[in-house]
Amino acid sequence: MAVALLQAVVTGVLVGGIYACMAVGLSVVFGVMNILNIAHAAFALLSAYLAFWAFKLWGLDPILSLLGTVPILLALGAGTYQAFIRPIRNSPPLMSLLLLFGLAHILEGGMLLLWSGDYRSINTSYTATSFGVGQFTLSTTRSIGFVASALLVGGLSLFLKRSYLGKAIRATMQEREAALLMGVDIDHVSRVAFLLGIGTAAVGGTFLGLVYAFYPYLHFMWIGRLFAIVVLGGMGSVAGALAGSIVLGVAESVTASLTASVWSELVAYAILVLTLLLRPSGLFGRGR
Repeated sequence: MAVALLQAVVTGVLVGGIYACMAVGLSVVFGVMNILNIAHAAFALLSAYLAFWAFKLWGLDPILSLLGTVPILLALGAGTYQAFIRPIRNSPPLMSLLLLFGLAHILEGGMLLLWSGDYRSINTSYTATSFGVGQFTLSTTRSIGFVASALLVGGLSLFLKRSYLGKAIRATMQEREAALLMGVDIDHVSRVAFLLGIGTAAVGGTFLGLVYAFYPYLHFMWIGRLFAIVVLGGMGSVAGALAGSIVLGVAESVTASLTASVWSELVAYAILVLTLLLRPSGLFGRGR
């Protein structure tokens, strides 16, 4: 029993690492723009479908397909920011929430038209393989996704801490008015933050597509998990998004190992409710 629980914890950490890739981007967007990008998971799911398409049509490995899907998603994100987000970024939060909710449905409808509502999966030569580390068995796809996500999150953290633009993003996350008074170009920072969010969504969505089967409506399941993560970690906190992702991944995996797997679907919402009731500021607060 103890070994099984430890195995579930290890599996949860691997999956949580992939969640972190998307959650960090969502948290940065909220921290800079005070916008809850409810379409974030729809962009991630679109990247999974593009990877699926590239694999089916040309036999291109999903990891290599990131060289194409990430630029496509960034271009789509840039157009989305310029056409929809920029004009309303100073509007009441409800307006952006409704607009992005509509955008999520548009993306879902596009995926439904192109790929139908059937379940899809990316079955590479290593999809069903695993390897042993001590007494634990690790899934190859989860492990690759975890390592890639860790590198991306680590690189993003270095960018935010070391570069001038990264420091401007952090300053805007922590105190928008003070950053504006210090000469930070809020429009440019907002655009970069939004594109960072789209880029991380593209990477995370591709690796989740490698791990799980997917269908057009699935993005609403993903966004529920991501909201739970950013609320648990602290809205706008990069470190909190990372910690929240690991907590959620482990909690879901352990719940699935102890009970029926269907109950693990409720874990994210239980965490969301408990965090809002007991610690609304999250584990790390905002902008840290």
